[in-house]
Amino acid sequence: MITQADLDHHIKRERQEREFAERATDPAVRRSHLDLAASHARRAANAKTRLERDQVSTQGLIQT
Repeated sequence: MITQADLDHHIKRERQEREFAERATDPAVRRSHLDLAASHARRAANAKTRLERDQVSTQGLIQT
């Protein structure tokens, strides 16, 4: 089960990786950090979708 903490973690890590990329002087290191940031962005988007879906499912159970 995905939690709000999972979403928050991926949002935080994406931000950190983008900051690391901005400070990197080596292009390969910069690219690695940007790749990691993109990965965390995807995971955050997926976590958000799952959290929203779980909330809808839970609300549907409560209403029936």
